[in-house]
Amino acid sequence: MSEIHLFIIWEKAQIEREHILSDLFDKFNVKMIKNIKWRDENFSKNLTRFYGFKLPPNSNKEKHCGKGFFTLVVVEDILPFYGMKKTSSGIEKLNINIFDKKTLYRSWTGGGHKIHATNNILESKQDLMLLTGLTLEEAKLYPNLEIQSSLSTDVFKEDLIGTNGYKNFEELLKLMNQTCNYVILRNFEKYPEEYYNPIHNDIDLLVENLEHVRKMTNSKPSLKQKYRVRDEIVIDNKVVYFDLRHIGDDYYSEEFQKKILSNKIFYKDLMYIPSNEDYFYSLIYHALIHKKEIKDDYWKRINDFRGVLKSDKEELSKLLNKYMKKNEYLFTEPKDLSVYYNLEFTPHNNYSKIRMAFNYYNSFKQLVKRIIK
Repeated sequence: MSEIHLFIIWEKAQIEREHILSDLFDKFNVKMIKNIKWRDENFSKNLTRFYGFKLPPNSNKEKHCGKGFFTLVVVEDILPFYGMKKTSSGIEKLNINIFDKKTLYRSWTGGGHKIHATNNILESKQDLMLLTGLTLEEAKLYPNLEIQSSLSTDVFKEDLIGTNGYKNFEELLKLMNQTCNYVILRNFEKYPEEYYNPIHNDIDLLVENLEHVRKMTNSKPSLKQKYRVRDEIVIDNKVVYFDLRHIGDDYYSEEFQKKILSNKIFYKDLMYIPSNEDYFYSLIYHALIHKKEIKDDYWKRINDFRGVLKSDKEELSKLLNKYMKKNEYLFTEPKDLSVYYNLEFTPHNNYSKIRMAFNYYNSFKQLVKRIIK
């Protein structure tokens, strides 16, 4: 099966642009050629997001590649061939057709990394979405270009998708579907039409890798407290908050979190959500363990799903414990101290020392407020 890959001819390699383009036309089906200029004030941020590691302004990478316009070339490799090659990240299994061309073009441009190319289909998926907002399937539908198109000198002044916020919720979801392993834990029934609520607009996500998701989506922590993982993303010129639960944060046990992500389903052809079983039991867990009291809307959701529990906490607890024991999942105290941990329905007798100190501190603050009032 054919594959979509991309090459970037950075500014400092533009002297060999026509030579490289001519060779790419000989070897692959060229789908797109686009000259792009990132805004100077965003260049280092774009470079950091694109490569996945911190590249501050005037980094060696920036000086080596150049801050001027670069040429993006999207190609279709009709007969991809995979093998093991040594890269800067170690020995990798990659598309040798693409890798060998990248190595050749780097030699033409004086060595170094003034040419970028994707090594595998996952990298292509991510890079293409960040640079163009297109999926691999959409890129395949592009007509094959004629050689004359390579002569175009038009330059598009645009940053990576999401650098200055997203047009709508659908655009963010499209990017996440291509670049992140995630599920929306709750309230997805009303998305995307009613994702924003100015009073309570947190969107609850479970993600595999927190830092990767932050780089891909361009989200930023919204609070100073390091224990609280609450990020903000600008959508349609409004700040939307995301609670980013992630593997290893003990919001649920790590085994439970991994299962939720591995069993995820694609909902409304738009977003990933938990499977029916994972949704039901993660909701019960959330209602019993993360809440002091179960509000009516949670009881409604639980009963709509199962229809037999009424408002009986003990019955709910028995159901949850049976499920946890069957799957060998543990009850875990969240590392995010702002998340309530209800000992009444767990096998634990005490909070951790850090949570006890946090609770005493909050109680003291509330007492001081009442005295002042």
